[in-house]
Amino acid sequence: MAVAAAEEAETPETRDRYLQIAVRAFERLIIIDPSEVRPRLELGRVLFLLEEDSDAEKQFEKALAGDLPVMVKRNIVAHLDTMQQRKRWFATLSVALAADDNIGAVDDGDTLYVGPFLFRLDNPAKRESGIGLHTWANGQYFHPLRRGINWRSGAELSLREYSHRRFDTVWLGVQTGPQLLSGPLALSLLAEAGYNRRAGRPESYELGFRLDSSLRVGQRLTLYPHARRVKRTYRKTGDQDGQRWSLGIRSNFRVTPRLTVHGGFRYSGEHPERRDYRSLRRSVDLGSNYDLPSSITVRLDVSFANTRFKPHWGFLTQGEPERKDRLRSYRFSLVHHGWTLRGFTPRLSVTRERRKSNAQLQGFERWQGQIAFVKQF
Repeated sequence: MAVAAAEEAETPETRDRYLQIAVRAFERLIIIDPSEVRPRLELGRVLFLLEEDSDAEKQFEKALAGDLPVMVKRNIVAHLDTMQQRKRWFATLSVALAADDNIGAVDDGDTLYVGPFLFRLDNPAKRESGIGLHTWANGQYFHPLRRGINWRSGAELSLREYSHRRFDTVWLGVQTGPQLLSGPLALSLLAEAGYNRRAGRPESYELGFRLDSSLRVGQRLTLYPHARRVKRTYRKTGDQDGQRWSLGIRSNFRVTPRLTVHGGFRYSGEHPERRDYRSLRRSVDLGSNYDLPSSITVRLDVSFANTRFKPHWGFLTQGEPERKDRLRSYRFSLVHHGWTLRGFTPRLSVTRERRKSNAQLQGFERWQGQIAFVKQF
């Protein structure tokens, strides 16, 4: 009834007021039963009319995974295309308290083998734990040049602050370039620059380009191919200067309105001037999101990465010419969409990370916990 009243409203203010009433009503129905498709469809339509496109897109995509008539699904796809064309900007802000029992990701071993001889280190690296403040922000603006072509500009900021200042990091990145929109495809070719500080001092900067894209395949699957190449320059250690590159693909598949699975593959390399720092890395990640009643979403993620370094690592690898690292990561996250603090949604996550290496003193283990508050604009 609120939607019908909004369609007959005499002023935009009255129309929006009725639509907000409809939003709250449909959200309550989804809280009771997240598997229901019709409330998601109607909620997406109301949010579309309010031009709250980010939230509308999420509801439409979940509705597409349900049992709907073909014509209804075609209308949803048309709405998604419209929102993609009219998108002008988006931004995300996250502020988190993060606990870490091995902030520096160090191996706390105190012995070293050199051939048949065993040496004990006088001053071995030590694990340090602590709680830090993590802030992350990302914003993108899309300026229309002509239908289907935008000029995209954006910036990203990441801050990590601990009581031990040597673990503090600041990352600032900017990018700009054209974006092509064509039906289910969005393609951006961006020039980018980045600046990194560590322990309160400038550490490095980088210049390069990247390719971002998204492609809807059918009504449940979205692919995200990407590629990146930059030249990184360090302020003091020139032997680490050089090219960094990566290419890969991510995917989202909506199994049901409540369940989404995602995964990705990434192949990357580093080619600094120092030969034994050169490496190739292959990584795979898998995960799922599941909506529970009461506006709770549970997320599970696992990732596996294998890195091979160029020879020769000498006695550190005890006779093997190449250093080989294996990194495993497991994360559990819980999001409560029904609780907000000035528009920020709480998210709790726990992460377990472990790296094994055939190089001495290069492995580590760590647990991380984080309470974050996230807001999308």
